[in-house]
Formats: sequence, C-alpha cells, structure tokens
Amino acid sequence: MVVLLILSLAVAASYLAFSAGRSGIPVSISATHYAHPAHRWLFPAAMGVTALTLYPAWISVSHGSTEGLAFGTCASLLFVAASPCFREELEGKVHYTSAAVCCFCAVLWQICEGLWDVTLWCGVVGLMLTLQDRRNWCWWMECAVLASVYLNLFRLI
Repeated sequence: MVVLLILSLAVAASYLAFSAGRSGIPVSISATHYAHPAHRWLFPAAMGVTALTLYPAWISVSHGSTEGLAFGTCASLLFVAASPCFREELEGKVHYTSAAVCCFCAVLWQICEGLWDVTLWCGVVGLMLTLQDRRNWCWWMECAVLASVYLNLFRLI
C-alpha cells in the first residue's frame, strides 16, 4: 500500500509542479487542462492515475463508516478526470459537481477519522497563501486539501 501511496503522490506532485513551472500558478488545478493545449491528455491521465493508485491505500486505513468517503473522494476525482473541459456546459456541470464532492468527502473523511489537526493546519496554510495570491485562491485551497490527505494517509500507514 505504501508503494501505491507514494506513486499516487509522485504523479500528483509531478503534474502540479510541471503545470505550475510551465505556465505559472493557475487559478485552479483544473485550469491546467487548458494551459497546455498540446498536452490536453495529461490532466485526465494524471488525475485518473492519482485516484486509482490512491484508493487502495486509502481504503486500507479507513474504518468501516468512513470507507464511503474515501470512495467518494476517489470516484469524484475520476469524474473530474473524465470531464476536463469544464468550460463546456454539460461537462462543466459534471466537473464542478465532482470537484466539490471530491473536496467535501476528503475533508469530511479526515474529520471523521479524527485527523482534524493536519487538516486544519493545511487549511490555514492554504488560506494564508490565498491571502497572498487571491487570484489563484482555488489552486491554493485544492493543494491544501491534497496535502492534508497525503500527510494524513502517510501518518496512518
């Protein structure tokens, strides 16, 4: 499970670093899909691989009542990956709803598992970065949620 968790983190972090390094900090993680016209396949691939490799490790540390939230997070991330063109009407509705469910389930899982301390600190850091760079608030908060999930999972494994 540790190998899958490390692989998931490596894919997510590499994609985020590639995207931010290539065209600067975007307004959201999803906006990176449009930032790389020649590599439009990269966003769905990175998010899909991230979700699929994260799920087994996440389920292995979840307690019975919170497994559904771990599943909801990863399944929602797969829907985000499957609907990357969020500027289109139908695909945008699927994308935005899935992204909201993904973040909600991720944070709720951490709270239900009693891991609120790391979640809170990552949220505070995300908020501080948001106050420094208000244009890209969504990027910073999404990264804070991702960071808290990975930190808490590594803490449990």
